[in-house]
Amino acid sequence: MTIENMHIEDDAVSLATVEKYLKKNYSPIGHPRVLNLANTSADLVKFRGGFEDGDYLYLAPMANYKIAKIKLNDFSTVTSLDFQTTVKKLAFTSGGTYEVQVGDTITGATSGETATVVGITKLTSGSWAGGDAAGSFYLQNQSGTFQSENLNVGANSNVATIAGDSTNSDLKGFWGAFTDGIYGYFVPYYNTNYFGKVVRVDLSDFSTVRVLDLASTDADLEGFCGGFTDGVYGYFVPIGGGADGKVARVLLSDFSTVSVLNLASTDADLAGFKGGFTDGVYGYFVPHYNTDFYGKLARVLLSDFSTVSVLNLASTDADLVGFVGGFINGNHAYLVPHRTDTGDNAHGKVPKIDLTSFTVDSFIDLTNTDADLKGFSSGFTDGRYGYFCPDDKFGYSGKIGRIDLSDFSTVAVLNLESFDSDLKGFYSSLTDGKFGYFIPNTNGVDFGKLVRIKLKINYSSP
Repeated sequence: MTIENMHIEDDAVSLATVEKYLKKNYSPIGHPRVLNLANTSADLVKFRGGFEDGDYLYLAPMANYKIAKIKLNDFSTVTSLDFQTTVKKLAFTSGGTYEVQVGDTITGATSGETATVVGITKLTSGSWAGGDAAGSFYLQNQSGTFQSENLNVGANSNVATIAGDSTNSDLKGFWGAFTDGIYGYFVPYYNTNYFGKVVRVDLSDFSTVRVLDLASTDADLEGFCGGFTDGVYGYFVPIGGGADGKVARVLLSDFSTVSVLNLASTDADLAGFKGGFTDGVYGYFVPHYNTDFYGKLARVLLSDFSTVSVLNLASTDADLVGFVGGFINGNHAYLVPHRTDTGDNAHGKVPKIDLTSFTVDSFIDLTNTDADLKGFSSGFTDGRYGYFCPDDKFGYSGKIGRIDLSDFSTVAVLNLESFDSDLKGFYSSLTDGKFGYFIPNTNGVDFGKLVRIKLKINYSSP
C-alpha cells in the first residue's frame, strides 16, 4: 500500500493505518532521495550553488571544471560540461592596433588554423592602441594546432603574436550561478587567487560559452560570492577576502557592459558579503566578514544603482552577524546564520526583516530547538517554510532546519546523516518549488551526493 492509494474515507483504511504509514515512511520535512553524481564522473564533486530552469538543475563547479546538469523529472539523468576541455586558453603578446573582439575568428598566419574568441582576459601589460597588448584569449571551435606565429582576424593582419598552441582553460572555482531563462551565468570566486571571469553558458545547446573578465573594467572586480538577476542585469556580490565592497552589474543583453557600485563609499564597513537576493525593486547584499564578522545588511535601489540603505542587524542583537545568503517570503526577508567570530562559534539566530520599513521584526534562535542547528550555509523558502542548509564546517553537520514562517516559531529538523552517514557538509541549496536540493561540497573529502527532499507532503487522500 502507498499513500497515493489510501482513502481515509474508505472503511477499509482506518486513520490509525494512515498515521502508522506516515510515521514509518515520512519525516516532518520529507524523506531524502540521493543521487551520487560521482557515479557518472569521479570529478563531479564539490559544488557551490546552482539554479534550475524548470527542466534541469545546473550546479556550479568549485573544485573541478565540470558543470553538472541533472534532469529534474527523473532525478537520475546526469550530463556535464567540462570548461577545461571545451574552452581553450591562448596567451598572446603584441596585440593591436586592431582590438580583437569576442566573436572574432582568429587565424594562424602560418598554420592556417582557426578558433572563435569567446573571451579575453584583462591585459597583463600594454594596450591595444599601442600595439603591445598582452593577455589571453579564451577559445572555442579550434580547428587544429596553433604554433609560434602571428594571428590575423579577417583582413586585419598581425593582430597579436602567440608562442605556441592553446592550453586547457583555468575556469573553475565558482561560487553561485543564476539564469535569465536563456543562459546560465557562473559567478567567479577563487581559483588559486580571487578572479573575475564570469562564464555564460547557452542552455539551449549546453556547449556555447562566453567569458567576461570583470577585472578588465576594474581590477578590484575579483572574488564574488553569489549573484542574482532582475531580468535585465546580473549583479555580482563582492567578497574579495573581506576587503571588497564593489558590486559588479552586467547588462545581460550584450554581456559586455559593466557598471560598478562601491558600497564602501556609503559605509566603510560594507565589504565582504556572502550572498544576495532581490525583491524586484531592491538588491540586498548579505553581511558576512570584512575584518570581523559583521551585521550590516546593504540595500541598493536597482533602478538607479546608486541609492544605498544600511540596516545594522547587530543593533538588535550582538550575535546577528556573519550570515551566508538569505531569501524573501512575502514582505519579509530572512538571513541564514553562520558564525560570530573567526573561531568555531557558529550561531543559529535567524532575523526576520520587514522590507517595507527595512527594520528587524524579530529573530529566532534555532539552537533553542536543537543545539546543532547553527552554522548554516544557505537557505530557501517554499512559500510556507524556510529551510536552512547544513554547512561543511563545524563538525560537518547533516541537520536541515525548517521554520514555519507563518508563526516564525515552529521548528522541525531533518538529520540527513540518519539516512546516509555521508550526507553532511553541504554549502548550498535551492528549490524548484516542489523539491529542495542540497548540493554536495565536502564532508572531510569532496563528495558528490546530491540530496532531494519533497517539501510539501500531502498527508490527506488525493
